[in-house]
Amino acid sequence: MTNKDNTLVLFVNDNKTQEKQPDYRGKATVGGVEYKCAGWKQTGRNTGTVYLSVKLEEVQDEPTAQLPPPKPKPKSFDDEEIPF
Repeated sequence: MTNKDNTLVLFVNDNKTQEKQPDYRGKATVGGVEYKCAGWKQTGRNTGTVYLSVKLEEVQDEPTAQLPPPKPKPKSFDDEEIPF
């Protein structure tokens, strides 16, 4: 799903298995930059007002898996190259 610019979409997190996991998950697009979103239902301590606390994290391109450089092949010696 692609968001319009300057919009946020959250869905109920049906896969929540631990208390600290977000109640909602989704995506936002701000200024053409895509963000992952997580939201938690909170209750104000003094007022008892229910509100939604949201965290945004910029989506990073997945790094391409880099293979380690190949190891150099051991040099093979001919009997004539050995000086003794």
